[in-house]
Amino acid sequence: MPTEAHPKLDSLLRQGIADQAFPGAAYACLARGKEFTGYIGNQTYDLDSPAISDHSLFDLASLTKVLVTTTAALLQAMDGALILDQAIQELVPDFIGKGKENVTIRHLLQHNSGLPAHREFWKLSDAERWRGILSEPLEAPAGDRTAYSCVGFLVLQQVLQTLTGERYDDAWTWGFHRLCSKLDAELLFNPTNTSRCVPTEGGLQGVVHDENARSLGGIAGNAGLFGTLEGVRKLVNLVTFGEPSVLDTRLLNQWRVRQAVKDASSTRALGWDTRSDIGPMSGSRFSSDSFGHSGFTGTSIWIDPNAEIGVVLLTNRVFPTRDNLRLQALRPRFHDLAFELLCEGE
Repeated sequence: MPTEAHPKLDSLLRQGIADQAFPGAAYACLARGKEFTGYIGNQTYDLDSPAISDHSLFDLASLTKVLVTTTAALLQAMDGALILDQAIQELVPDFIGKGKENVTIRHLLQHNSGLPAHREFWKLSDAERWRGILSEPLEAPAGDRTAYSCVGFLVLQQVLQTLTGERYDDAWTWGFHRLCSKLDAELLFNPTNTSRCVPTEGGLQGVVHDENARSLGGIAGNAGLFGTLEGVRKLVNLVTFGEPSVLDTRLLNQWRVRQAVKDASSTRALGWDTRSDIGPMSGSRFSSDSFGHSGFTGTSIWIDPNAEIGVVLLTNRVFPTRDNLRLQALRPRFHDLAFELLCEGE
């Protein structure tokens, strides 16, 4: 299907660059029989820096959680190796601490394990880092409250590694990479051609922005993935429209809906998030059944299964500093406009 940019979407993102919400952006807005794809701006605010293009590799940050870690878990579930309600300690005995015998794989995916949002494990020595991650105390009993947790997805990485039964440290990612190979999707860890990578905070280029992922060699359950817009688009296309020969569509549908949990405020699906009624990043047009995720560096995916549309927006809003929050106001406007153009015409 031929794709092209849309002048209204381009104009909105150019205004974002003018307002210094980000130096550059790429987008893909997908519907059946219609698609808009665009590349706006440069790698940095220096107009002599390389233009954003179909070759640009973005640090996808926490999109790693859904594109890699959740997908790897789903593939393990398809093979019957992953059981959502299995206790973590049965698979990872070093996951120790008060109340942690009650934490399950489902809790990690739902972000209600009781683990904290973030810890600076990167400050620990290489020898102590995984010990610190696995022995991190719970802040609440498993299942009691929902709190987005990068720590939980590092633990999930170890669970998936155990389930692979392979001695290689990155074996937990192999199912994901086989899927990318089928789709011919350029999504990878530790890119070698760093000149293609869109810089993040402090001018990091080709090195993951997240400090914990960086300290773990750039391959982690919470962050580390780089990708082109086309690479992300291909995976989002699969999740939006389904392809039973590649992914179990019925199982996928079960994973991407909001879970029934004790914490009534939770918007979490399995790995994915769903639309919040309070300041939704998806804007005002996406349905209550929509789901997606964002990444700290300025990346996001949002999918509406009712309207059968998917929207990818990739930026490097953390260049030159993570303190830049201007993207927060622009993103919902972008989603509203994309929904209008995809569902209601020009």
